[in-house]
Amino acid sequence: MTVHMTIDSKRFNKRMGKIMSNMENRRSLYAQAVVIADKWIQDNFKFEGALAQEGGWKPLKAATLARRRKGKGKGSPKILQDTGQLKSRWKHQWTARFGKIQSGVIYGTTHHEGYKPLKIPARPILPTEEQLMPKLIKLAELWVNGAFRK
Repeated sequence: MTVHMTIDSKRFNKRMGKIMSNMENRRSLYAQAVVIADKWIQDNFKFEGALAQEGGWKPLKAATLARRRKGKGKGSPKILQDTGQLKSRWKHQWTARFGKIQSGVIYGTTHHEGYKPLKIPARPILPTEEQLMPKLIKLAELWVNGAFRK
């Protein structure tokens, strides 16, 4: 005697089609990924670069402090947050194929990478792949599991 099983291919194929359809539109996945990246960036500003590099961003020089708008007198000025533009002006974009976040100010790269001719030290703003990828992988796993449950 042989034991066998027949799979109802019509039902199975219908379910697989629904799962594949759910997975085709990744717009919400990329939107959530952009939110995760933006939160990391905002937290990095909050902790003055401590998420991006050990010890945080290099402290401001006295000459820089003297030119600042904020932080004069009481309190300590926040690094890279004099006018708040670098911290707050981020462009967010996502589609079903990609997610993107970029600085809305032209000097963002100068501070992120540094600029030797003007002796501006690198103060990393964006996460590295190693810093962000574990969160994005967890997000993707939850998203895929959700596609199977719908």
